[in-house]
Order: sequence, then C-alpha cells, then structure tokens
Amino acid sequence: MDIPLENILLRVYYLLVNNLINKRVISIPDYLKYKKNLFLYYDFEGQFGGHYSSLSDSNITEILYLLDQYGFKTTWFVVGRVLDVHYESVAQIIDFGHEIGSHTYNHCPPYKMDKHTLKKDFLNFRFKSDGLFTPLGFHSPNGKWSFKLLKYLSQYSYQYDVINTNNNESYITLIKSSYRNSTLFRFTTLGDDWNLYNKCSDKHKALEHFIKLYNKLNSGSIGGIGVHPWVLFSKKSIWEGYKLFLDYLSKQDDLFINCASDFVSKLGLVNTIRRKKI
Repeated sequence: MDIPLENILLRVYYLLVNNLINKRVISIPDYLKYKKNLFLYYDFEGQFGGHYSSLSDSNITEILYLLDQYGFKTTWFVVGRVLDVHYESVAQIIDFGHEIGSHTYNHCPPYKMDKHTLKKDFLNFRFKSDGLFTPLGFHSPNGKWSFKLLKYLSQYSYQYDVINTNNNESYITLIKSSYRNSTLFRFTTLGDDWNLYNKCSDKHKALEHFIKLYNKLNSGSIGGIGVHPWVLFSKKSIWEGYKLFLDYLSKQDDLFINCASDFVSKLGLVNTIRRKKI
C-alpha cells in the first residue's frame, strides 16, 4: 500500500524534532501503578472540523447526562470558533464539572501554520475563552503538532498536550522548554472514533472498536481515548456502541478515570518531589 507523501514527510519531521526536544519519560505516582488510568476526551469542533455536521446543543447535553450517570469527569478540547455557535453548550460542559482544553481556534493543525498564523491562533483562542475558562491542555487537530507549538504552549501557560503515536504504548513525557524555563507534560492518545465514521452500522462493532483501544492501555500507564461528538451522532450505531462502551468501563475494577488535568496535578506533585531530592 502506498503511503502518502505528507505522511512520510511528517514521520521524518517528527523523527528530527523529537531528537531536538529536551524531554524524558516519567513514571506515575505509586498509588496509580496498579490501575489502568484513562482520560476520556472529546474534540468539540462542530461544523469547523472540515466535515458536515448536524450536531446540536441537545446532543452535547445527552453526552453530559450520560457521563454524569457514571460519574465520569472528562476533557473537552474545544475549537475556539465553536464558542460563536455553541457557547451555552461549552458553559454547560463546565457546569457539569468537566475540563475544557484547546483544539486551536480555527481547527488548523500547528504543523501547517507558520509562526505568525500560529501566534494569531493562540491570541484569538485566549480572547474568545477569556472569562469562561482557562485552558490547561492542548490537542492538535489531526494530531499534527509542531516544534514551534511548544513555545506558545509555554507562553500561554498550558500544562500538557496530547499527541498521536504510531505504536500501542501509553506513556508520559516531561518536556523542558527554554521559554521561562517551563515544563510541559505530554500524554498519548490510544485512538479515537474516526475509523467508525461512515463505516460502522452495528453498535456491537462500535463497542468492539472502543474496547480494542482500551485494551492498549497497560496497568500503571495513563492514556486517552477520544471521540468527536459529531461522529458519535453521525450514526445511531456509533452512539449506541459508545454508550455500551461507557457502561463497560464502569464495570472495570482496575480502572481509574478522570480528566487529563487531574493526572497532570498528580504528576506535577511527583515531579516537584523529585526535584527537591536532586
């Protein structure tokens, strides 16, 4: 099978960039080492994700009530422009106790933005979200982050980002930035619902897809599983399969679920203790 040229260039780019970043893989607190630690996240991009979306505010409410039923706290990576259309839904997400992060302002991958455009995107997002929430986390659209992104994450006081990987490992990296001598936690995603879009007509197949992603998560690791609300409601089978998946997660005794920023706070404490010992 032919690999698109852009994908080849991306692999080469990340191979080079990863060698430039001052980073180290870190362990998690002892009390989490005997659990699978999962954050569920939602890329809330609405009609700004480049695909047709009939997503409504009532769909978001339906997700929130389902999560509330299980007591799951989650992370929502919101596109800034969504606030122009779904402001009340974003406010409702916050009211339900979930975390809001950034999915950029324009849903443009940082990899494709020049420095000026990326700077403007961060400014626009901060202006739009100011007074409603302060984002701590960042997830690049399509997983296409960039080296220049790290400066702006530090400048705007983000504490973590979430990236895609080409392997099945879930790990956490601590990145040290020269900007203000700051640090950034980097989480990995185990996958999302994209492969179900326009393909899945059976709720049990959708359930199997999500369980397969979950099974990538090892005990003593932290990882994320993402969905796009507009994909969830693009077919009844996908939404019904996701509901079955949340019920499945609620019955796992060795699983701990929380929003990504909660794991950051736990990791930050461990990192602080280690620094004091050095």
